[in-house]
Amino acid sequence: MQYKILSILIISFLFMGCSQKINKYKKPTDILHEQSLTQTQKTVLKDGLITKMFFVTTYINQIENDRIKIDKNIEQFIVSAYVPSGEDKTRYDKLLFKVNSNEPISVKELKKDDKLLSVLPAANPWSRYYLVKAPVDDSIQGVFFEAGVSGIGLTKMEFHDKYGNLPFKRNEGTK
Repeated sequence: MQYKILSILIISFLFMGCSQKINKYKKPTDILHEQSLTQTQKTVLKDGLITKMFFVTTYINQIENDRIKIDKNIEQFIVSAYVPSGEDKTRYDKLLFKVNSNEPISVKELKKDDKLLSVLPAANPWSRYYLVKAPVDDSIQGVFFEAGVSGIGLTKMEFHDKYGNLPFKRNEGTK
């Protein structure tokens, strides 16, 4: 009986000695990309069965990093827009963005070497990137973001607000 207990203790100490408590291979960008991945959504704008535009949107207000200047009164998004091969590339000139059903205060196209793109978990060379800013609307829960193309339509995404709330869908009769 004593040998059984002793052998179980020795085996358990061996397993504990082999476990690594600190991940020395972790990079600071791993945490950043993990945060941004939780705040990223992909959507597709279609006309029937034909894909007209791809959007990947990252809500950067919830990401903690030195590269991001957070203003508590401004909602900020990085939007990746891609027109599929064979489709009309002039759609980049007809992009529409809305935040909480309102027009943004600014839309700025980001250059390929912009430091904000390093916040994203993955950036590709064939997309165009935009920084979209809009005022915070504290009268509603969550954040609605719409992206689309003039003449084709809009697609809607929902993000958590600073309190962790998803958008609240209220009845049309109540305001």
